[in-house]
Amino acid sequence: MCKNGRAISLSYLEEECYCYKNRTDEQSFTTLEGVQHYFLSDDYYFQSDERNCKGHNYIFLSDISVCYKDYVDTKGWKEANAKCGLDGGHLFMLDTVEKLLKFQNIIPKNVYYWVGLEDMNQDGIWTWINNESKEFNQSLWFQHEPNGEDEFCGMVQYYISDPRVGIFDVNCDRSLRFLCEI
Repeated sequence: MCKNGRAISLSYLEEECYCYKNRTDEQSFTTLEGVQHYFLSDDYYFQSDERNCKGHNYIFLSDISVCYKDYVDTKGWKEANAKCGLDGGHLFMLDTVEKLLKFQNIIPKNVYYWVGLEDMNQDGIWTWINNESKEFNQSLWFQHEPNGEDEFCGMVQYYISDPRVGIFDVNCDRSLRFLCEI
């Protein structure tokens, strides 16, 4: 949210966020129509802070404000997510078009990766691993996906022969590479 990763207060107006190092009041307030200021406690740190990334040997992607780590070993979906959990994170969530497009720049081509998407609890209801309330953007599916009966987990691959990137539904027991995010 804030480039320096820490702020005493911030304000939000028309999808723009402004960060401040000083504050004049102990409560949030509104100065202009639609501008809301929020004061943060001294121990508040943004989740995707570059310092937090380095502390876990993750790479910080500032343009999408996420820390990620590429694991070269392969695991099933649940095991991969558990490995991410040991770092305090979860499988990488390609929950926005921006993240999906960025993904193709950070992974090798023609390699399968798990993502933090699943429909294990209710077939056909795809949810992101850390935010079940966030509606899945159907445009993120690769063409003709989802298509499998026993395929409850999401994976992604960036093909050399096809420049489009999208999510596939596959069997959760497959052994694939994975990206974690914190």
